[in-house]
Amino acid sequence: MSCFGVVFAPDDEAVASELARVCRPGGRLGLTAWHASPELRAIYERGGVGQQEHDPTRWSDEARVRRLLGDAFELELEPGVWRIDFETPERMLEWWSTAVPAFVAALESVEPEQRAAMRDEVLALAKRSRVNGGVEFTREYVLVLGRRR
Repeated sequence: MSCFGVVFAPDDEAVASELARVCRPGGRLGLTAWHASPELRAIYERGGVGQQEHDPTRWSDEARVRRLLGDAFELELEPGVWRIDFETPERMLEWWSTAVPAFVAALESVEPEQRAAMRDEVLALAKRSRVNGGVEFTREYVLVLGRRR
């Protein structure tokens, strides 16, 4: 089981092979992967952080997942929407800056001006996500379920 974890490994083939190796026949697999988000990509680009060499959203591509895991697993892919609510845009920024690993790493890797630009972009995203006096942030993902053949 991997909740937005194995998708960050650099070698998809090795990950798929290892998942098949450690899962006994009849065993179950579950992993989640984010769909690409141009809006989030723009936040990183604004801060000067380029595209990741190994894009974790590649695991949300059904054809790719079936190619990687389909020989070893009977697969089922289910779309989902992750939702998190905040009282204010500032609370979302605070959470994002401490609890989103890729964003925290990006903040630590850039100059102060870029850091400020990225924080401003998340704050603007939070303000665009206002609902009923609060903030509701959503993101699409896929749940990959499998049973080992």
